[in-house]
Amino acid sequence: MYNFSKFIRWPAKAFNNEDELFVIGVVGKDAFLEISAVLESGKIGTHDISVRYYSKIDEIKGCHLLYIHQKTPDFWQPLIRKLKNSGTVMVGEASTFARQGGMIQFMTIKNKLRFIINFKAVKAAGFDLDSRLLSLALELIK
Repeated sequence: MYNFSKFIRWPAKAFNNEDELFVIGVVGKDAFLEISAVLESGKIGTHDISVRYYSKIDEIKGCHLLYIHQKTPDFWQPLIRKLKNSGTVMVGEASTFARQGGMIQFMTIKNKLRFIINFKAVKAAGFDLDSRLLSLALELIK
């Protein structure tokens, strides 16, 4: 997720100032708790990184990149609807995540991490993706 963030340009409204924290959120059962130590030592542009774990949808505010570690559509579909225009890039791994409104869907093929980008959802939310990221996608949904 950290590497993805290097190739995404957030709309100007996503940050109040250059020193504001870049928030990476994680939501869902069995989320990876060990990632915070690694991520919080880095920066995205001029922004220090803060990792936050959410257990409820209503807790998610001010998040720039959200990893949804939950494969049940009943869980993540309301989340996508709620955060649709919030300035949050939503990443998940459910098999229909990108096709049903998620922005980036992780998948493992032959022990390699690959991804699908829902270009329509990304553009509608005001994000701009670097062409290098787009070229690495397994599929672009337009």
